[in-house]
This record gives sequence, C-alpha cells and structure tokens, in this order.
Amino acid sequence: MKKTTPPKYLPKRFLSLCASGLISASAIITGYSSEVLGTGAGSLLGGDLTDPENDLIDTEPGGSNFNWVSITSTGNAYFDADGLAPRQGAFDVFDNKVNNTEGKFCCTPAPWSVSVEFAEGYVLTHFTVTSNTDSIGRNPDVWRVQGSNDGVDWADIYVFDDDDAGAPGNRLYRGNSPWTTGDQVIRWNGDGDDFETPPSYKWFRFQADSAAGWVGTGGNLSLAEIEYFGTPASSAPFEITDFVYNAGDDTLRLTWNSKPGKTYTVRYSNDLKSWDSDIGDSVLSEGESTTFPPVNQPPAANPLEGTPRIYFRIEEN
Repeated sequence: MKKTTPPKYLPKRFLSLCASGLISASAIITGYSSEVLGTGAGSLLGGDLTDPENDLIDTEPGGSNFNWVSITSTGNAYFDADGLAPRQGAFDVFDNKVNNTEGKFCCTPAPWSVSVEFAEGYVLTHFTVTSNTDSIGRNPDVWRVQGSNDGVDWADIYVFDDDDAGAPGNRLYRGNSPWTTGDQVIRWNGDGDDFETPPSYKWFRFQADSAAGWVGTGGNLSLAEIEYFGTPASSAPFEITDFVYNAGDDTLRLTWNSKPGKTYTVRYSNDLKSWDSDIGDSVLSEGESTTFPPVNQPPAANPLEGTPRIYFRIEEN
C-alpha cells in the first residue's frame, strides 16, 4: 500500500480571499503573540538544538562542545572568552548565559544576523529570544527567524516587524520591541500559535534589521540569548507543510516532508474519492523537504481551473 499524505484542501472561497488580499496562502504568520517565561538564565528552557547537553565551553573565541556543524555572523563572529578581548560576540547568544558582561552579544549596527548549520534537518517547533540587560533600545524591533537547506536561499519562519517611526535614537528607549525589560526570556511557538509548522531545515538564521531605539537601521543591536527547539526531520510526519497559491495567474506550489532518494506523485481530486489524476508522477526528493515545482522553476497551473474546490495529496512511490 502506498504511503500518502493527508489531503490538502483549497476551497474556492479561500482562493477568492487570497485574490482579494484578505489572507495569504503562505505558511508565514507575522504576529506578536508570545509567552514571557521570566528574566535571567534561570528562565531559559535549556537543552536546545545548539547545545542539548548544556555543556558548551566558551572560554576561547571559537568555543567547543556545541552541536552545530558551522556558525557564521555578519558581525562579532566569536565568543567572548569570559570577559577577555574581543568582547560580547555574536556567538554568545548560544552560551546559555544571561548577563551584562560576557553573557550577551553587543554592539553591531543593523542589519545583523547569526546562522547555525546542523548535521541533519530539524522541524522548528518553538524558540526563545532573550533581551540584553542594560540597553533596551538595542533590542531589535524588526527581526525574523529563517531556515535554509543550503545556507544560501533562506525562507522566513517567523517575522516580527514593528519599527517605531518616532524612535528618538536612544539606547534606553524601548520602542516597539517585544521585550519590556532587560534579560527577559520570551518564547514563540509553532503549530499555528505564533508561526506555522515549517519544513525541515539544516540551517537556522536570526536576522535583525532595526534596533528599537532608532528608526530604520540606525543604532547598534544587542541580545542576550537565542534557543531553537525542533524535531529531527526523520521523525517529521509525512504531510504537506506549505501550499502557495497565486490567484493572479492561477498557479500553485506545494511543499512536503520527504525522504532523501525517494520519488513522489502529486495527485489531485475534487471529491476526495477519485485520485487518478496527477500533476507530477516522478518528483525527485530534494532531501528532507521537497517543493514542487522546485523554487527555481515556474509554479504549476491549477489543473481544475474554475472548480469550486480541489484537494491535493502526495504519494511516496
């Protein structure tokens, strides 16, 4: 018996709403729901993907005992080795510390990002971000968490975008950042709470584009800690994770959790009974997540133009 995903349903009303701009078929939620866990290192969840054993060593700029394959940053690409120069590096957002000395990142102008690559793909389930302690205006008010499977092409998982047009250019001005005080740990959840469940990714990036105390890219950025949590791609359910529909030209693109080396058939139906038709019967896996048509190709035409509803499902060949 063939392995199939649950069907993905795109009703005509949904297409109409997409066309009117009222909702989007994208998997990204741009929103500001979140959960404040407290302040200080004691409020961190611990055991995140970057350091599951909580035993990372940061007494030298390169660090050790971390769980990533590689790490890069657009500024301050090092650990602060217990207060020794160089100071307050970007990698300190993964050091399990929250303090005003070596336990935070500071101070690089926007835009700034820090990226980690893992040996295998993960489906992000939730994450925490902790504010710096002394300069609340340096916490970002325009930022995003992104994923990638090649370290080149990045997809948004969660976006926070609330730049304060009246920010006075002051590091003590909170502006519109989500943090209300220093050393504050905030958690964002997937599964539709704060962001939709994304495809699996091997790379994760935190990108900040504006400090809260300044308008646009003025001022320096700072953060105390970032924690990523997720399930290995190998344990991800076989399901469609994203459906992008363009009402303007009636085209579509699907993404699903997949296995390396497999091929798939993309079937469609208008009644959930007959699945004889397909728009691709030998789709080669792209790894732990597959998109059809591939992002470097044009999207697929709606195979049932004008129908009131259409369902899609994926079969593993």
